[in-house]
Amino acid sequence: MDVTFDNPVFLWFLLIIPLMFVAHYYDWKHKKKESLIFSNFEAAARVFEPTTIPSYPLQLSLRVFIFLCLVFSAAGTNLWYVGPNTDIDFALAIDASSSMSAQDITPDRLIVAKETASEFVSSLPINSKVAVVSFAGASFIEQTLTDDHGKAQTAINNIELKPTGGTDIGSAIITASNLLLVEGNKSRSVILLTDGQSTVGISVEKAIDYVKNLFVTVNTIGMGTPEGGGFFGEGGDLTQLDEATLENIANLTGGKYYKTTTKEELKNAYKEISQQIYKNVKITLTPYLISIVLMLLVINWLLSFTRFSSLP
Repeated sequence: MDVTFDNPVFLWFLLIIPLMFVAHYYDWKHKKKESLIFSNFEAAARVFEPTTIPSYPLQLSLRVFIFLCLVFSAAGTNLWYVGPNTDIDFALAIDASSSMSAQDITPDRLIVAKETASEFVSSLPINSKVAVVSFAGASFIEQTLTDDHGKAQTAINNIELKPTGGTDIGSAIITASNLLLVEGNKSRSVILLTDGQSTVGISVEKAIDYVKNLFVTVNTIGMGTPEGGGFFGEGGDLTQLDEATLENIANLTGGKYYKTTTKEELKNAYKEISQQIYKNVKITLTPYLISIVLMLLVINWLLSFTRFSSLP
Protein backbone atom coordinates (compact mmCIF):
# COMPACT_ATOMS: atom_id res chain seq x y z
CA MET A 1 0.00 0.00 0.00
CA ASP A 2 1.39 3.42 -1.00
CA VAL A 3 0.38 7.05 -0.59
CA THR A 4 1.01 9.67 -3.29
CA PHE A 5 0.23 13.38 -3.55
CA ASP A 6 -0.85 15.31 -6.63
CA ASN A 7 0.23 18.64 -5.08
CA PRO A 8 2.86 17.83 -2.44
CA VAL A 9 3.83 21.50 -2.03
CA PHE A 10 0.81 21.93 0.28
CA LEU A 11 2.40 19.55 2.77
CA TRP A 12 4.63 22.43 3.90
CA PHE A 13 1.59 23.74 5.80
CA LEU A 14 2.07 20.88 8.26
CA LEU A 15 4.83 22.98 9.81
CA ILE A 16 2.09 25.21 11.22
CA ILE A 17 0.85 22.47 13.58
CA PRO A 18 3.50 23.07 16.29
CA LEU A 19 2.52 26.75 16.23
CA MET A 20 -1.10 25.72 16.81
CA PHE A 21 -0.07 23.85 19.96
CA VAL A 22 1.93 26.84 21.23
CA ALA A 23 -0.88 29.30 20.50
CA HIS A 24 -3.43 27.01 22.14
CA TYR A 25 -1.26 26.68 25.25
CA TYR A 26 -0.87 30.45 25.66
CA ASP A 27 -4.60 30.97 25.05
CA TRP A 28 -5.37 28.40 27.73
CA LYS A 29 -3.00 30.09 30.20
CA HIS A 30 -4.59 33.48 29.48
CA LYS A 31 -8.13 32.23 30.05
CA LYS A 32 -7.04 30.43 33.18
CA LYS A 33 -5.78 33.74 34.63
CA GLU A 34 -9.06 35.43 33.70
CA SER A 35 -11.05 32.73 35.44
CA LEU A 36 -9.17 33.38 38.70
CA ILE A 37 -10.50 36.97 38.73
CA PHE A 38 -13.99 35.58 39.24
CA SER A 39 -13.88 35.02 43.03
CA ASN A 40 -17.33 33.47 43.58
CA PHE A 41 -16.31 29.86 42.89
CA GLU A 42 -19.52 28.46 44.39
CA ALA A 43 -21.60 30.39 41.86
CA ALA A 44 -19.26 29.39 39.07
CA ALA A 45 -19.62 25.75 40.06
CA ARG A 46 -23.42 26.04 39.83
CA VAL A 47 -23.27 27.75 36.41
CA PHE A 48 -20.47 25.73 34.89
CA GLU A 49 -20.78 22.08 35.84
CA PRO A 50 -17.51 20.17 35.63
CA THR A 51 -17.11 17.91 32.60
CA THR A 52 -15.59 14.47 32.50
CA ILE A 53 -13.71 15.43 29.31
CA PRO A 54 -11.33 18.42 29.49
CA SER A 55 -12.60 20.99 27.01
CA TYR A 56 -9.29 22.44 25.84
CA PRO A 57 -7.63 19.18 24.75
CA LEU A 58 -10.81 18.24 22.88
CA GLN A 59 -10.97 21.62 21.12
CA LEU A 60 -7.29 21.39 20.20
CA SER A 61 -7.67 17.85 18.88
CA LEU A 62 -10.63 18.85 16.72
CA ARG A 63 -8.88 21.88 15.27
CA VAL A 64 -5.64 20.02 14.54
CA PHE A 65 -7.50 17.15 12.90
CA ILE A 66 -9.54 19.56 10.77
CA PHE A 67 -6.34 21.30 9.73
CA LEU A 68 -4.68 17.99 8.84
CA CYS A 69 -7.65 16.97 6.69
CA LEU A 70 -7.57 20.31 4.85
CA VAL A 71 -3.83 20.06 4.17
CA PHE A 72 -3.99 16.49 2.88
CA SER A 73 -7.05 17.36 0.82
CA ALA A 74 -5.26 20.31 -0.80
CA ALA A 75 -2.23 18.09 -1.43
CA GLY A 76 -4.40 15.70 -3.46
CA THR A 77 -3.77 12.60 -1.36
CA ASN A 78 -4.13 9.25 -3.14
CA LEU A 79 -4.08 5.78 -1.63
CA TRP A 80 -2.81 2.96 -3.86
CA TYR A 81 -3.33 -0.72 -3.15
CA VAL A 82 -3.28 -3.98 -5.06
CA GLY A 83 -6.81 -5.28 -5.32
CA PRO A 84 -9.44 -6.76 -7.61
CA ASN A 85 -10.37 -4.46 -10.45
CA THR A 86 -11.74 -5.02 -13.94
CA ASP A 87 -11.80 -1.35 -14.84
CA ILE A 88 -8.41 -1.22 -16.58
CA ASP A 89 -7.07 0.90 -19.43
CA PHE A 90 -4.51 -0.62 -21.78
CA ALA A 91 -1.80 0.79 -24.02
CA LEU A 92 -0.44 -1.58 -26.65
CA ALA A 93 3.17 -0.99 -27.73
CA ILE A 94 3.92 -3.09 -30.81
CA ASP A 95 7.37 -3.49 -32.31
CA ALA A 96 7.33 -2.40 -35.96
CA SER A 97 11.04 -2.63 -36.70
CA SER A 98 12.21 -4.36 -39.86
CA SER A 99 12.90 -7.62 -37.99
CA MET A 100 9.14 -8.02 -37.52
CA SER A 101 8.97 -9.00 -41.20
CA ALA A 102 10.54 -12.37 -40.29
CA GLN A 103 8.41 -15.30 -41.45
CA ASP A 104 9.27 -17.84 -38.78
CA ILE A 105 5.70 -17.22 -37.54
CA THR A 106 3.59 -17.30 -40.69
CA PRO A 107 2.73 -15.26 -42.59
CA ASP A 108 5.12 -12.96 -40.68
CA ARG A 109 5.61 -11.66 -37.17
CA LEU A 110 4.02 -8.25 -37.64
CA ILE A 111 0.87 -9.59 -39.29
CA VAL A 112 0.40 -12.14 -36.50
CA ALA A 113 1.13 -9.49 -33.85
CA LYS A 114 -1.52 -7.19 -35.34
CA GLU A 115 -4.13 -9.94 -35.68
CA THR A 116 -3.78 -11.15 -32.10
CA ALA A 117 -3.65 -7.61 -30.69
CA SER A 118 -6.85 -6.76 -32.55
CA GLU A 119 -8.54 -9.86 -31.15
CA PHE A 120 -7.38 -8.87 -27.68
CA VAL A 121 -8.98 -5.42 -28.00
CA SER A 122 -12.28 -6.97 -29.14
CA SER A 123 -12.32 -9.14 -25.98
CA LEU A 124 -11.97 -6.21 -23.56
CA PRO A 125 -14.92 -5.00 -21.48
CA ILE A 126 -16.67 -1.92 -22.78
CA ASN A 127 -15.39 0.28 -19.92
CA SER A 128 -11.74 -0.38 -20.79
CA LYS A 129 -10.05 2.20 -22.97
CA VAL A 130 -7.19 1.41 -25.34
CA ALA A 131 -4.23 3.33 -26.77
CA VAL A 132 -1.90 2.07 -29.50
CA VAL A 133 1.81 2.77 -30.00
CA SER A 134 4.20 1.33 -32.57
CA PHE A 135 7.94 1.63 -32.27
CA ALA A 136 11.27 0.94 -33.91
CA GLY A 137 14.14 3.42 -33.50
CA ALA A 138 11.48 5.88 -32.29
CA SER A 139 7.93 5.65 -30.96
CA PHE A 140 4.80 6.51 -32.95
CA ILE A 141 1.36 7.19 -31.48
CA GLU A 142 -1.10 5.29 -33.64
CA GLN A 143 -4.14 5.94 -31.43
CA THR A 144 -4.62 7.99 -28.28
CA LEU A 145 -6.64 6.52 -25.40
CA THR A 146 -10.16 5.77 -26.64
CA ASP A 147 -13.21 3.77 -25.59
CA ASP A 148 -13.97 3.14 -29.28
CA HIS A 149 -12.48 -0.32 -29.67
CA GLY A 150 -13.15 -0.22 -33.40
CA LYS A 151 -10.86 2.79 -33.78
CA ALA A 152 -8.17 1.04 -31.75
CA GLN A 153 -8.42 -2.05 -33.94
CA THR A 154 -8.16 0.07 -37.09
CA ALA A 155 -5.03 1.74 -35.70
CA ILE A 156 -3.51 -1.67 -34.98
CA ASN A 157 -4.30 -2.98 -38.45
CA ASN A 158 -2.74 0.12 -40.05
CA ILE A 159 0.65 -0.38 -38.37
CA GLU A 160 3.42 -0.82 -40.93
CA LEU A 161 7.14 -1.50 -40.71
CA LYS A 162 9.01 1.66 -39.71
CA PRO A 163 12.01 2.93 -41.66
CA THR A 164 13.86 4.11 -38.54
CA GLY A 165 16.68 1.79 -37.55
CA GLY A 166 17.10 0.15 -34.16
CA THR A 167 14.65 -0.64 -31.37
CA ASP A 168 13.87 1.90 -28.64
CA ILE A 169 12.04 -0.09 -25.98
CA GLY A 170 12.50 2.58 -23.29
CA SER A 171 10.78 5.25 -25.36
CA ALA A 172 7.94 2.86 -26.23
CA ILE A 173 7.24 2.16 -22.56
CA ILE A 174 7.23 5.85 -21.61
CA THR A 175 5.12 6.93 -24.59
CA ALA A 176 2.55 4.20 -23.95
CA SER A 177 2.42 5.05 -20.23
CA ASN A 178 1.88 8.75 -20.91
CA LEU A 179 -1.16 7.96 -23.04
CA LEU A 180 -2.75 6.30 -20.00
CA LEU A 181 -2.50 9.37 -17.77
CA VAL A 182 -5.74 10.85 -19.12
CA GLU A 183 -7.76 8.59 -16.83
CA GLY A 184 -6.39 9.34 -13.39
CA ASN A 185 -8.57 6.98 -11.34
CA LYS A 186 -8.26 3.81 -13.43
CA SER A 187 -5.67 1.07 -13.37
CA ARG A 188 -3.06 1.30 -16.12
CA SER A 189 -1.48 -1.54 -18.04
CA VAL A 190 1.04 -1.42 -20.88
CA ILE A 191 1.50 -4.47 -23.11
CA LEU A 192 4.86 -4.36 -24.81
CA LEU A 193 5.47 -6.75 -27.73
CA THR A 194 8.88 -7.03 -29.32
CA ASP A 195 11.08 -9.55 -31.13
CA GLY A 196 14.41 -7.91 -30.34
CA GLN A 197 16.34 -5.89 -27.82
CA SER A 198 16.71 -2.22 -26.96
CA THR A 199 19.53 -0.78 -29.07
CA VAL A 200 18.88 2.98 -29.19
CA GLY A 201 17.17 5.78 -27.30
CA ILE A 202 16.10 5.95 -23.66
CA SER A 203 17.55 3.32 -21.36
CA VAL A 204 15.21 0.62 -20.15
CA GLU A 205 16.21 1.37 -16.54
CA LYS A 206 15.01 4.98 -16.80
CA ALA A 207 11.76 3.83 -18.38
CA ILE A 208 11.16 1.37 -15.53
CA ASP A 209 11.74 4.07 -12.89
CA TYR A 210 9.36 6.38 -14.75
CA VAL A 211 6.43 3.96 -14.98
CA LYS A 212 6.88 2.71 -11.42
CA ASN A 213 6.22 6.25 -10.17
CA LEU A 214 3.02 6.27 -12.22
CA PHE A 215 1.96 2.85 -10.89
CA VAL A 216 1.76 1.46 -14.42
CA THR A 217 1.91 -2.31 -14.87
CA VAL A 218 3.95 -3.45 -17.87
CA ASN A 219 3.37 -6.91 -19.33
CA THR A 220 6.00 -7.91 -21.87
CA ILE A 221 5.71 -10.35 -24.77
CA GLY A 222 8.76 -11.75 -26.53
CA MET A 223 7.98 -12.94 -30.04
CA GLY A 224 9.90 -15.23 -32.38
CA THR A 225 11.27 -18.75 -32.72
CA PRO A 226 14.80 -19.72 -31.64
CA GLU A 227 15.70 -20.30 -35.30
CA GLY A 228 14.68 -16.76 -36.26
CA GLY A 229 13.52 -15.78 -39.69
CA GLY A 230 15.64 -12.97 -41.01
CA PHE A 231 14.43 -9.74 -42.60
CA PHE A 232 11.83 -9.59 -45.38
CA GLY A 233 11.76 -13.35 -45.75
CA GLU A 234 15.52 -13.77 -46.11
CA GLY A 235 17.08 -16.67 -44.23
CA GLY A 236 19.28 -16.47 -41.20
CA ASP A 237 18.92 -15.72 -37.52
CA LEU A 238 19.15 -11.94 -37.70
CA THR A 239 17.30 -11.00 -34.52
CA GLN A 240 18.10 -11.64 -30.88
CA LEU A 241 15.37 -11.57 -28.26
CA ASP A 242 16.55 -10.05 -24.97
CA GLU A 243 14.41 -12.14 -22.64
CA ALA A 244 16.31 -11.12 -19.49
CA THR A 245 15.44 -7.44 -20.04
CA LEU A 246 11.80 -8.19 -20.82
CA GLU A 247 11.51 -10.31 -17.68
CA ASN A 248 13.11 -7.53 -15.64
CA ILE A 249 10.69 -4.91 -17.00
CA ALA A 250 7.70 -7.08 -16.12
CA ASN A 251 8.94 -8.11 -12.68
CA LEU A 252 9.80 -4.58 -11.55
CA THR A 253 6.44 -3.13 -12.66
CA GLY A 254 4.14 -5.86 -11.37
CA GLY A 255 3.57 -7.46 -14.76
CA LYS A 256 4.48 -10.76 -16.37
CA TYR A 257 6.73 -11.84 -19.21
CA TYR A 258 5.42 -14.14 -21.97
CA LYS A 259 7.62 -16.00 -24.44
CA THR A 260 5.70 -16.78 -27.64
CA THR A 261 6.87 -18.80 -30.65
CA THR A 262 3.51 -19.44 -32.33
CA LYS A 263 0.32 -17.55 -33.04
CA GLU A 264 -1.54 -19.73 -30.56
CA GLU A 265 0.93 -18.94 -27.77
CA LEU A 266 0.54 -15.23 -28.52
CA LYS A 267 -3.24 -15.54 -28.31
CA ASN A 268 -2.94 -17.30 -24.96
CA ALA A 269 -0.64 -14.57 -23.64
CA TYR A 270 -3.18 -11.88 -24.53
CA LYS A 271 -5.98 -13.98 -23.07
CA GLU A 272 -4.17 -14.32 -19.75
CA ILE A 273 -3.45 -10.59 -19.63
CA SER A 274 -7.11 -9.75 -20.29
CA GLN A 275 -8.14 -11.96 -17.38
CA GLN A 276 -5.83 -10.33 -14.87
CA ILE A 277 -7.78 -9.32 -11.78
CA TYR A 278 -5.35 -7.80 -9.35
CA LYS A 279 -4.03 -4.39 -10.32
CA ASN A 280 -2.77 -1.18 -8.78
CA VAL A 281 -5.95 0.60 -7.70
CA LYS A 282 -6.00 4.26 -6.72
CA ILE A 283 -8.43 5.84 -4.25
CA THR A 284 -8.55 9.64 -4.28
CA LEU A 285 -9.02 10.65 -0.65
CA THR A 286 -9.90 14.33 -1.21
CA PRO A 287 -13.73 13.89 -1.23
CA TYR A 288 -13.56 11.81 1.95
CA LEU A 289 -11.28 14.30 3.70
CA ILE A 290 -13.58 17.21 2.82
CA SER A 291 -16.55 15.24 4.18
CA ILE A 292 -14.68 14.67 7.44
CA VAL A 293 -13.85 18.39 7.68
CA LEU A 294 -17.50 19.36 7.21
CA MET A 295 -18.61 16.86 9.84
CA LEU A 296 -16.00 18.06 12.35
CA LEU A 297 -16.90 21.70 11.75
CA VAL A 298 -20.52 20.90 12.59
CA ILE A 299 -19.39 19.08 15.75
CA ASN A 300 -17.18 22.02 16.74
CA TRP A 301 -20.10 24.41 16.14
CA LEU A 302 -22.41 22.30 18.31
CA LEU A 303 -19.84 22.18 21.07
CA SER A 304 -19.74 25.98 21.08
CA PHE A 305 -23.24 25.89 22.63
CA THR A 306 -22.10 23.65 25.47
CA ARG A 307 -19.84 23.97 28.51
CA PHE A 308 -16.83 23.20 26.29
CA SER A 309 -16.75 26.84 25.20
CA SER A 310 -16.84 28.18 28.74
CA LEU A 311 -14.27 28.21 31.49
CA PRO A 312 -11.33 25.83 31.24
